[in-house]
Amino acid sequence: MHLCGGNMSESYDIFRDLAETGPIWIEAVQGLENAKARVTELLATRPGNYFIYDPLAARVIASAFKSAQMQAPVTLADRSPHY
Repeated sequence: MHLCGGNMSESYDIFRDLAETGPIWIEAVQGLENAKARVTELLATRPGNYFIYDPLAARVIASAFKSAQMQAPVTLADRSPHY
């Protein structure tokens, strides 16, 4: 399977940010597009605040939020290089 955008060999970490305790690691995913798709799946089943961390760049590269009351689709927001 080939996905455009992002190197499939790169691994990205997905975190859920909990207000009470801070971020918790969910899983590592190969490829940026796969990581974004996985966050979208997580938001559908467990609303909350998620972010994708690039360990090679040592920075958060995308984040998404969905509250339990939100009905509209959620889009991932890419972070600027200056995050």
